[in-house]
Amino acid sequence: MVLDTSMIARNHLHKLEEDTSVLINMENALSSVIAWWTGIKMTHNTQETSSRMNLENFNTIRQKSTVKRWTNLKMKYVAYCTKVVRGQVTVSTTSLKINVDM
Repeated sequence: MVLDTSMIARNHLHKLEEDTSVLINMENALSSVIAWWTGIKMTHNTQETSSRMNLENFNTIRQKSTVKRWTNLKMKYVAYCTKVVRGQVTVSTTSLKINVDM
């Protein structure tokens, strides 16, 4: 039996050409999956960056507000202590509150 190498080669080439549709379909499917994961990663990165920026901005605003309230409270406390030292604080017997005129 004589092997015709050119015939075998053509046979394999023909099978390979027929199977290119499978490779093309696989390439398309992989491209779709890659595009989906790329979109997910971009969305995640955008959300992460936005969340980090919002957190930093919120903390800055909150810190300013807290410092402002504590500064105001400190000023009221200093004024109260000054009035106590001067004997200007009056105690209401009906409400049991300390009245400080500021």
